[in-house]
Amino acid sequence: MKVLFVFRCNYGKENILIERQIKSIEKESKSIKIHKLNLKGNTIIAYLTLFINLPLNIIKLKPKILHAHYGLTILFVLLIKKIFFLKIPLVASFMGADILGDKIAKNKISLVSKIIQKLCLKNLNQVDVIIVKSEEMKLIASKFTNKEIFVIPNGVDTNSFYPIDRIIAREKLNLNLEEDIILFVTNDPNRIDKNLGFAKNVLNSLENVKLEVKHNLSTEELNLWYNAANCFLLTSLSEGSPNVIKEAMATNTPIVSSNVGDVKFITGNTEGCYICECFDINEFREKIIKALIFSKNIGKTNGLARIKNLGITSESISRKILTIYSSLVKQV
Repeated sequence: MKVLFVFRCNYGKENILIERQIKSIEKESKSIKIHKLNLKGNTIIAYLTLFINLPLNIIKLKPKILHAHYGLTILFVLLIKKIFFLKIPLVASFMGADILGDKIAKNKISLVSKIIQKLCLKNLNQVDVIIVKSEEMKLIASKFTNKEIFVIPNGVDTNSFYPIDRIIAREKLNLNLEEDIILFVTNDPNRIDKNLGFAKNVLNSLENVKLEVKHNLSTEELNLWYNAANCFLLTSLSEGSPNVIKEAMATNTPIVSSNVGDVKFITGNTEGCYICECFDINEFREKIIKALIFSKNIGKTNGLARIKNLGITSESISRKILTIYSSLVKQV
């Protein structure tokens, strides 16, 4: 069975998250062949190319299912389906800000994001299958549709993200073996919703602690950095189901995070993981100190076991998506 994935690349570069999902799905089922229609960037010109490329790909490939990712991409696919009278079923994966809104301050959503959010919610009934990343997203979306909403977070590849001894990881990265390192990972350090400025302010209140901000690393490098860190820090204003938390959990790295998306659910009662209920520098400072003490006295968390128990490895998530594909094809 052929499935056509429609998605945008992150900042013009390869969308590693979607590429991993494709590989995982095809690995789980040899009868599935996923073709890619990826937008080169997040510009209006990139989206307009869909009006030509989507119908051409459907004619050429004759896929059984369209699977679109990200709100704006989904909206364009819906519009094109309507214009060209395309009957092919659409699976829509909403990723976070498309349902929750892209926050530029604690309780403020940007105007463009608010428009996209409203359009996505208004058009939920137009898609065949709705996938969201967290219960918070489902709660909001359920107010606008009676359709079944599937909560399927992105899975973490435990073959790529796994525990390594901290000393070994630091030696490979040529890092100081004694230094306290706080890791901050983001696709774009300049994104307001990632709240990097606040993270820097928190770290400025601590002595002898180094903040390492990383982006655009290879999977291998990123795994080493998670394992090298004493603590992983997330200060986002809003998230759906942040992949970095699941990756940090898979490497058994202590975590301090703002209470966004499904972070509290994912971390659960895992010792060495701390959730901050508000954006208060003192609260974050105290939780980071606790994480550093945990890191020195105990070392690693049991995050990987939690990930496996929740069934959010990439293999488990792929099986859930395959079940949706199978059910959808039977309905057509």
